Amino acid sequence: MASSRIVSDRSRAERLAIVTDQHPQSGIGVYASQLYTLVRKDLPSVELFNMYYFPVDLPPEWKEFPGHRHAQSFAEMPMIRRLNRSNVLKSGVLEGYGIHLCGADYSLVAASPSCLATVHDYYLRRPDRTLLSEPRLFLTEAATAVQFMVSPRDLSRCQAIVSISNTTQRDLMRRLGIDSTVIHHWYDPSRFFVHDKQTARRRLGLGSDDVILLSVGAGSLNKNRRLLSRLAQILPSSYLVVKVGAPVAERGGRIFNRGRVSDEDYPLYFSAADLYVQTSTSEGFGRPLLEAMAASLPVVATRTPSAVEVLGDAGILIDIPATPLQFASAIQAAIESKQGGMGLTDRARLRAQLFSPERAREEYLSLYRRTILI
Repeated sequence: MASSRIVSDRSRAERLAIVTDQHPQSGIGVYASQLYTLVRKDLPSVELFNMYYFPVDLPPEWKEFPGHRHAQSFAEMPMIRRLNRSNVLKSGVLEGYGIHLCGADYSLVAASPSCLATVHDYYLRRPDRTLLSEPRLFLTEAATAVQFMVSPRDLSRCQAIVSISNTTQRDLMRRLGIDSTVIHHWYDPSRFFVHDKQTARRRLGLGSDDVILLSVGAGSLNKNRRLLSRLAQILPSSYLVVKVGAPVAERGGRIFNRGRVSDEDYPLYFSAADLYVQTSTSEGFGRPLLEAMAASLPVVATRTPSAVEVLGDAGILIDIPATPLQFASAIQAAIESKQGGMGLTDRARLRAQLFSPERAREEYLSLYRRTILI
């Protein structure tokens, strides 16, 4: 079944609603927010809606649907999700909008005849059992896994599908027979650039003499946080792993779990670090890889198809399955070889320029006008 199709002007809309059910600081939440910022100059009537399940302080650009309810306990979450979706469909609040569903829940395709969706990855994101100590993170990942099971039905009803990488496009076509348009992620050059390293470290409360390895990611099993934990145990004592996002178990290694960080501080971590590390076994894209390149930060990553697509020759790739010793060796070589590190830095800076916001804006506006907007 092919999901990308042109619709008649009668079915198109004049206004755009960007919608997600994910936390505003999650990968999908950040994508939705940045997409809103990217297109609002050209589409001033665009609205940004959040349907997250739990209470959260939303940034000013985000809106909640009228009557949106939050789960007060984890047991309420499935019921609240169904209730909020039903309220939106019954209220007609999205009538007259072209809807861009950013994931992970695509069921609001029923709210408008003008609807497209972004698919970030297409594989079963199983929650890591170590997240049981973080119930909200665990249940959010579990809900995403459930949505994976029903997403083919909803995606088939969309006027167009966006894949954020060639890797995701191939997965959708091979597994579901769904066609899609690839629009790669982009970076914000006003946020991701080379800040002074020591200034960034002081701001973030990080040691001036540590060799800092940065890793960013959620708590799904594919992120392979166990490898990151084991890696920290065998690196020299001067090395510190700074983890943003889902925490990593500390088993004798030097790990600094930072959890969610502010939008203001987030770019500074890439300037404070000496190297970015990605241990994932699979990814749809890997936005932090792009953010690292934009900040001229060298990268060591597992050789996933998406990492090859994003990094090109601007990083060091480790074959899967990767061992902690392989990673440690590559990391130390990149850190200790000034010539090699500078080579990666230069290539990263040049590679990042391929993922400009201007390119992404033109591609999204063109797709909207071909499919869901007048």
